[in-house]
Amino acid sequence: PASTAIIDSGTTNSRIYLVDDSGAIAASAAKKVGVRDTSITGSRDTLRNGLTALFSEILAESGIPLSSIRFAIASGMI
Repeated sequence: PASTAIIDSGTTNSRIYLVDDSGAIAASAAKKVGVRDTSITGSRDTLRNGLTALFSEILAESGIPLSSIRFAIASGMI
């Protein structure tokens, strides 16, 4: 099972990768939501809600339980 969540959020798109202890990608997902949405709406809610939904989706689709994720890191424009 995956132990690390890597969040890459850019200007218009965000991606999440779940990586196991050997460094292999166990699951990945992407969504059209990014930092640009924060500028357009004047609020972080669209980005926050989009990333939350994406994270929930990747866990559900991969069957990886949240309890197995020990570490998360975010990079990019976020």
